[in-house]
Amino acid sequence: MVKKSLFSIALVAGLAVGVIPSHADTAASPAPSASASASDTPSTAGVHGSIDYSSDVSQVNAYFKKKGCVIKVHAQCNKKKLTGLDLSGFNLDGVNFSGSDLTGSNLAGSKLLKANFSNANLAGVDLSDVDGDGSNFSGTNLRAANLSGASFVGANLSKTKASRANLSGADFTKASGLNSDFTYASIDSADFTQANLQHADFSHATGSDAIFDDAQLNYAKFVKAPLNSPSFQGTILNGAILTGSDISVDDLNTANYCGATMSSGFAADNATCKNN
Repeated sequence: MVKKSLFSIALVAGLAVGVIPSHADTAASPAPSASASASDTPSTAGVHGSIDYSSDVSQVNAYFKKKGCVIKVHAQCNKKKLTGLDLSGFNLDGVNFSGSDLTGSNLAGSKLLKANFSNANLAGVDLSDVDGDGSNFSGTNLRAANLSGASFVGANLSKTKASRANLSGADFTKASGLNSDFTYASIDSADFTQANLQHADFSHATGSDAIFDDAQLNYAKFVKAPLNSPSFQGTILNGAILTGSDISVDDLNTANYCGATMSSGFAADNATCKNN
């Protein structure tokens, strides 16, 4: 009886100091969860779940077929309601989205070569880092959209509505932006080299180091645009309106700006133009 009592006392003492592990202690040690390890695995652009939409066009077509699009060589998704979709990293080359509503969607990092977004609604959409060379965005609503770091070389942006859009670092070389609205847009380091931007409106646009070299900017507007160190090498600005902007005569050293309304409000005539 004494031995049993002593054993009971030793057992209680051992538990008190943690010498003897209990079943509860073992159960309290959680095993690594599957979700935790999955979050540590970096995602691949264009891969959604187990499907790679970045290169497999058949998977892209199957995806849009479920959305009611007609499938030919490329998906024909014109005049569709395609809001809130995650299309990041998708290969959307040649897809027709003309007249469609894609508000709330994410297209970051997608391939849009020769895709058609004419007259579509992409207001506020993320188009950062897309490859949209040769694409058609004529008449598209891009208000407050994010186009930072994107490439639109040779793209058609005529009559595009891109007010308050983020165009920082985007490449619009040789693009067409006739009569487009870029008011209040951020154009830090945006490249418009050799672009046709006649009658485009950059009023109140902000940013530093934007490039307009050899661009056509006849009758374009830069009213009250606080642009810092823009480049206008060889640019045609005949009849442009620069009233209240930070664009100085020094910025236009090699540009042709005959008939332009300068920042001061005075018109430049043939006597003051340096490159007739």
